[in-house]
Amino acid sequence: MNHISTEMQAPSFKWLKVLKTLFLVEHLMKCGSKQCYDYLQNEVNALRHLQNFSFIDEKRADKGESSKQYI
Repeated sequence: MNHISTEMQAPSFKWLKVLKTLFLVEHLMKCGSKQCYDYLQNEVNALRHLQNFSFIDEKRADKGESSKQYI
């Protein structure tokens, strides 16, 4: 669970890691144990921080925008 917290705070150029971590968080919230759910509820501030996630790559494509549909 500590690894999930670390990955949610990854730098924006590692946007794919952040996106995959969010998929994992979503799965754990739906199918995980009560302890997982309680832990993730305590990390809600880190998740809210990701609502405004943005990263524009060298081709000027906004990678953060495409991931907002999953948050």
